[in-house]
Amino acid sequence: MHRPKFPELFENPKLLIPDIVGAGGLRATFDNQRIYTNHSFNCCVLRKDLVGVKRNLGVSEEDAKLSAPYSLLYLLGIINSKLMTFYFRTSLGGDLHASPANVRRLPIRRLNFADPAEKRQHDQIVQLVTEMLELHKELAEAERALDDRRHALQKRIEKLDDEIDAKVYALYGLTEEEIRVVEGG
Repeated sequence: MHRPKFPELFENPKLLIPDIVGAGGLRATFDNQRIYTNHSFNCCVLRKDLVGVKRNLGVSEEDAKLSAPYSLLYLLGIINSKLMTFYFRTSLGGDLHASPANVRRLPIRRLNFADPAEKRQHDQIVQLVTEMLELHKELAEAERALDDRRHALQKRIEKLDDEIDAKVYALYGLTEEEIRVVEGG
């Protein structure tokens, strides 16, 4: 089996990142339904969920403890940001494939949860991503029903996407000039 997998990758909440990266850039989605996938997706779980796995994954108790306060939705917001797509394409040679090795090399910002400002940054991104997931559900329902709300929902999703990008830029301390570079301006 190519890159053999194990149950803990599927039976825990996870992010799914398609192996094939399209024109829209690096994209991930959240799964808490215990979906099993094939090799066409990278499954990303928190290290705390890998403690006790029978395979030797090299996950220490310290690694597990460090991952515990993070929400997968925080990671989802960062991975789906324009900044990570830019980084993937320019620094990791990201072309068509998002290999597990490259996904692991994404520079996910570590936070000091004892610092109220940093915890707030985490929580704000989680809140925005939660709202985004709900809006996508509403949009899917509106699309099925050909409901007129779909256009307003799409506009709200675009606005929320910009808000998440702004939070990610602030999290990484980007200047206005760096933001223009990331956004291709």
